[in-house]
Amino acid sequence: MSAKVRYYLEQTLPELEELHKHNIFSRPELTTITRRRTDFEHRINNRGVTLLDFLKYVEFEMNLDLLRKRRIQRVLGSTKKNKDGDEDEEDADGLLMKKVGVAGWSGQQRVLFVFDRATKRFPGDISLWTQYASYARQIKARKVLNKIFKSLVKLHPMNPQIWVMAADHELRDNANRLAARNVLLKGIQFNKDAKVIADAYEKLEADVQAALEAELKAKESQQEEEESDEEDDDHNDEEQEDDEEEEDDDDDDDESN
Repeated sequence: MSAKVRYYLEQTLPELEELHKHNIFSRPELTTITRRRTDFEHRINNRGVTLLDFLKYVEFEMNLDLLRKRRIQRVLGSTKKNKDGDEDEEDADGLLMKKVGVAGWSGQQRVLFVFDRATKRFPGDISLWTQYASYARQIKARKVLNKIFKSLVKLHPMNPQIWVMAADHELRDNANRLAARNVLLKGIQFNKDAKVIADAYEKLEADVQAALEAELKAKESQQEEEESDEEDDDHNDEEQEDDEEEEDDDDDDDESN
């Protein structure tokens, strides 16, 4: 076993110990997990490594993470009352994960780690980057997504589609229209004749304009409602004053009689 493989496997020991401590996996199961990881580490550290070797490793870690979550729910899960008085299971990715210490989120971190190593070994494979980004988005790892698209535009500045994807990331994941606009403008600088970037920019500008108009209409409508409410209040106040005056007049008439 090479020193690099041994190092990576040693990093998983705290996670495995926590899983055994909480009876999530038995010793024989942990031995099998370690054996599989050892095999994968040897493969991806060989000179003849292929992208498929990395993807198989990713698939193994994803399946293991899914099994780990199900086991944690079954072994440590409990029920609690909701507002309606019904019993709800605790979220497997929430409070339960805290009960198993470092093993709580280690599965997701390992998948991201393998993806990261794969992109460093095969930086030119766009489909790999896309799968990496898709998984990071799935688990809501926004910092990882930012890192992915920052690396992508640096590695592939002459690929128009990459700039469109990066702008879409800013819109979808960060809800930042200004950043998306700047990404597309920078993409146009590198790809002046790229129609796909120009079209994306025009669509973004149209969407921004439509959003601004919608916000303006909403504000105007709210202002009209407030003014209408104020007029109603003033009218009600006037009616109340008239009623009070009529009552005073009636009282005066009664006193005269």
